[in-house]
Amino acid sequence: MSILRWGVTEKEAESGKALDICLDEIDSCRPYFLGLLGHRYGWIPAGHQHSITAQEVYHGVLHGNILKQIVDLRKILEEKLEGVSLSNEQKNTLTRCYPWDPAKNKYVLTEDVADEEKEIIKSVFQRYNIYQRDRSFFFFRTEALSRQY
Repeated sequence: MSILRWGVTEKEAESGKALDICLDEIDSCRPYFLGLLGHRYGWIPAGHQHSITAQEVYHGVLHGNILKQIVDLRKILEEKLEGVSLSNEQKNTLTRCYPWDPAKNKYVLTEDVADEEKEIIKSVFQRYNIYQRDRSFFFFRTEALSRQY
């Protein structure tokens, strides 16, 4: 179990690493993730349209089976994750679309992914239990439920 934002230092937040750290925490909890959110929208990093909280929800549940980052692509390519076999086309697509980013210390999805490649990526991640959306949940607190009368 991870508590998002706890463990993100002020220095990491100021250097723009907060979002990556939080998304990695979601991935490290898979196949199960439960997010409990208060009634704050959260901080919107410079250059982003949505808050970190909104991006966590998208990454955890609404991503459409195309991950933006993978901590260890080797497990997938070597078929050591859930014993799933992949075709050469699937492996080549993953290798091309998720190059290693040494600054982030992970494999990051390129921005120029073709529609055909997106379909191949979806077909890969839909096969893994660990990435199924029905195992990640976010619950939002409503102020009305906690008001004292």
